[in-house]
Amino acid sequence: MTCLNLFGINFSVWWEVGVRVDFFPSGWPAVPALSYPFSIRSLSHRYRHSKGQAVLLGFLGYPSVEREKLFLSRVLTPSLISRYIPDTPKFYLISLWNFLGLAMSCSDWFMCSVWTRMASVPVKERVKVSQNWRLGRCREGILLKWRCSQMPWMQLEGDSLYISQANFILAYQFRPDGASLNRRPLGVFAGHDEDVCHFVLANSHIISAGGDGKIGVHKIHSTFTVKYSAHEQEVNCVDCRGGIIVSGSRDRTAKVWPLASGRLGQCLHTIQTEDRVWSIAISPLLSSFVTGTACCGHFSPLRIWDLNRGQLMMHLGSDFPPGAGVLDVMYESPSTLLSCGYDTYVRYWDLRASVRKCVMEWEEPHDSTLYCLQTDGNHLLATGSSYYGVVRLWDRRQRACLHAFPLTSTPLSSPVYCLRFTTKHLYAALSYNLHVLDFQNP
Repeated sequence: MTCLNLFGINFSVWWEVGVRVDFFPSGWPAVPALSYPFSIRSLSHRYRHSKGQAVLLGFLGYPSVEREKLFLSRVLTPSLISRYIPDTPKFYLISLWNFLGLAMSCSDWFMCSVWTRMASVPVKERVKVSQNWRLGRCREGILLKWRCSQMPWMQLEGDSLYISQANFILAYQFRPDGASLNRRPLGVFAGHDEDVCHFVLANSHIISAGGDGKIGVHKIHSTFTVKYSAHEQEVNCVDCRGGIIVSGSRDRTAKVWPLASGRLGQCLHTIQTEDRVWSIAISPLLSSFVTGTACCGHFSPLRIWDLNRGQLMMHLGSDFPPGAGVLDVMYESPSTLLSCGYDTYVRYWDLRASVRKCVMEWEEPHDSTLYCLQTDGNHLLATGSSYYGVVRLWDRRQRACLHAFPLTSTPLSSPVYCLRFTTKHLYAALSYNLHVLDFQNP
């Protein structure tokens, strides 16, 4: 943690999870909306000697008025930040940008979250890719096919893709274009007696959850593999952070395990959830985790548990209909989450505002179950539906869906079981195929 004091404002900065403003100084001058006598050039000149950090941090002291934020969004652009703050950690900049909640023009809605990852890409190429995402222009392709119907899960890491097929996890390397794979797998990870339901990558390990009730731990760059009995029924979900594994099962329990090699298989906590657990995620602060359940045995499908003691901390929401199970849940920050599931809604939760009601929600227009979601951490949302392999892109500042991409025809209707995307491509895993949407070369 680093403490800063700029313009009389105290900041506590966690380089991995973002920024917290401790207080605003009393008597901060009121600033008339849309009357700032600054241009990008004058701002950069004024704060040139501090590498531009004051440009970004100083604005946190102004009143949180939407019309002032609108002005700042026109002045405080990503190009200005990237030019004058080249040595600041990327996640820190993105967290500050999100904290400001700046309103941006439509052409920047996707670009602002990925500009740091595209720093080596020519500006003309960045603009083209950004416009393709905004307008929904892409080229569809199929990366992999399999003969039998699967429920695949996947993860991306660098130039590699990991995907489950039956009771195996296969690793493939992307070709330079990112829209195709080398056909020969880099590695094959086995160990489960039944299908792999879910897996995550953490600390150079693959932690997998199987239909055989076991958890597998595989070292990516060696042959080390350990599996142990974890639950009485299939393990539907697993997550791992900070050397801790959490798992959820159809047997109505969630469990906490250590990742340390000498303690694998030693259960730290067993939590009775009173409901089948479909999804699970650990908080970035490593103090709690959230479970998404079937909403049949308990009135709330979203509950947060203390990671150290295994006790219930809170439940989210109060008006879920029976059967509104949560199939995917993810933390965006220690206090914000996204969830989706059987009730056809994506919900955005802010624990600082309320635990009884979400602060924003988006409804799937065709009343389809939502199997999975992904976010860029800013304004882009992607969801996978249960029918016809429909992938939808959403702008979180709007209620309506931006674009929909049906990836299967009627005879081969399939849910989208897993979604991942990079700055240029979106990958969707369906029953028979792994699809790619190429936004670089539509």
